[in-house]
Amino acid sequence: MGLIRRYKRWRHGRGFGVHSPFAYHFVTEVLRLPRIYGYYAYRDVASLYRECRPSLSPAEAILIFRVLNELRPATIAVSARAEDRGFFAGIAKKAVPTCTIVDENAEFLLSAGGGSCGFHTAASGYFTDCHTEAFGRMSAALRSGHIYVSGSRAVIVAREGLPRQVFDVRF
Repeated sequence: MGLIRRYKRWRHGRGFGVHSPFAYHFVTEVLRLPRIYGYYAYRDVASLYRECRPSLSPAEAILIFRVLNELRPATIAVSARAEDRGFFAGIAKKAVPTCTIVDENAEFLLSAGGGSCGFHTAASGYFTDCHTEAFGRMSAALRSGHIYVSGSRAVIVAREGLPRQVFDVRF
C-alpha cells in the first residue's frame, strides 16, 4: 500500500476529511469506536463467540454487532459457511431482536466468507471478503449511500439522500 493511501486511510479513520455528518458518525462511533467505550452486549457476543467458535476474530464479531445495531435492518440475509451460519444469525438477533433472518430480498446482507450467496437485493451489507460477486453486484448497484472499505472487509450503507462515496478506512 502506498504512503498516500495509508495516510488517507489514517485520516479517514479519525474522521478528518470526512464531510458527510452520517459518514463521520459512522466512522468515529461505529467502525472506529475507541476501546474505552463499549456496547451493552459485548459480553453476550463474547459468550456466543466462545460457544460457536466461528472463523473470524472476536473483534470482527463485535464490529458486526455494532454495524447491525447502528443500521437496525428489519430483514437480514446470512451468507456464510454452514458451521458459521448459526453464529452470524445469533449476532443478528442479539443486535436487532426484532429482525427476521431471510434467504433473499433482505435489507441487509451479512456475507461472512464462504457459503452460498444466491441473488440478494439487500440494500446494505457487511462483507468479510469484498472480492466476492455479491459485493461487486451490490456496490455497482448502489445509487446513494456509502461504501467503507478496509483491506478485504467492507460495509455498504445504502441510504437515500447520501451521495455515493467510497471511504478507505481501517476498521
